[in-house]
Amino acid sequence: MIGSERVLLSKPGDAAKADAAARRVSAPRFRAAAAPGAGPTEELKFATPRPQPGGAAREYWIEAREVLWDIVPSRPRRDQWHGRAVAGPSVYRAFVYQQMTEGFAAPLAPPAIPGPTLAAEVGDTLVVHFRNGLSERTGQALTMHPHGVKYNPEYDGVFLGDFTRAGGFVRPGREFTYT
Repeated sequence: MIGSERVLLSKPGDAAKADAAARRVSAPRFRAAAAPGAGPTEELKFATPRPQPGGAAREYWIEAREVLWDIVPSRPRRDQWHGRAVAGPSVYRAFVYQQMTEGFAAPLAPPAIPGPTLAAEVGDTLVVHFRNGLSERTGQALTMHPHGVKYNPEYDGVFLGDFTRAGGFVRPGREFTYT
């Protein structure tokens, strides 16, 4: 599903239809949810996470971009789990996440799917500068969503329709910093 449209990617030309569906998804209004029992104008407020005593802010720069991705990189082309030859195409257009040097100056690591593993110690705060480097042609808003760390809803990175926070809908060419 892209927006409210069901999109199948089973034949040539379907990727272009998916890109067109992504361009039709309206940007959310980025409004915060009201606190339970609050009036209609009262929104929930959350403090930006900070390092705990002895901890540090660990900064990362991650850029999403489009590449041709070989899903069977081994030669000869074989399914390594089953030991069988793989017939047909194995290179597809894919959206990848790539760790960059400070300020998105240059690639620091190869592109990855699902993305790089970010490291920190207990008490540290992760600060992730994210850039959606996809072309406007795709129209695909992207996000990052953390697992294994504590965060507040401002930095969740999940699309929630009208209640989406800014980090849950990063349009091509735009940046967002998750903390």
